[in-house]
Amino acid sequence: MTTRFWVSLSLSVLMTAPATAQSVQSVLQSTATAMGMENLTSIQYSGTGWQGRVGQNVSPDRDWPRVELTSYTMTIDFETMSSKEEYVRAQSGTRELANLVSGDYAWTLDAQGRSVPQPAAAELRRLEILLTPWGFIKGAMAPGANPSMLTRNEYGGRSTVISFVAFGKYRINGTVNPEGLLERVQTWVPNPIVGDMYYENVYTNYREVGGVLIP
Repeated sequence: MTTRFWVSLSLSVLMTAPATAQSVQSVLQSTATAMGMENLTSIQYSGTGWQGRVGQNVSPDRDWPRVELTSYTMTIDFETMSSKEEYVRAQSGTRELANLVSGDYAWTLDAQGRSVPQPAAAELRRLEILLTPWGFIKGAMAPGANPSMLTRNEYGGRSTVISFVAFGKYRINGTVNPEGLLERVQTWVPNPIVGDMYYENVYTNYREVGGVLIP
């Protein structure tokens, strides 16, 4: 399976301390309000970009081979934890694909529109919903999530890091920046090629679309 991410690494000294002035739920609620999520149950966003083929770089110091995406659309229903990811690859022509998940069921629609069951992909696709800005907030606020938090100096001020465990195995950390917006989500996922693969999504340049803030 191909996984996309864009990673920027830097070294810095972080000062951490327990967050006591506010409860974790109040921080989550404030962030949800700031991001216009009070009535958000589903979302769809589109764009272009590229995919990197995990582990297929010719040497460790080379980037993963890229495949351009001429179109990309993600549709998410947060209430049912379902999604549909549609994209067109530009590689020796074009190829249209779609990845879907609903609960414990996952499948792919190939270029001919045929449905191919992929039950092993269901958990990861649901996890990717929680790695979106809105999915993380909703996941951390869900009954039984039991999130924890701490504060540290980051992003030019005092930021809050909120953490919870999804599906009993994936620890997800989300960083709320000093402006009260979710700026980073990170987790670790087992991968047969690279072992524990680090996922990091960084969200910046938020702007309002239909009352909801979109990075």
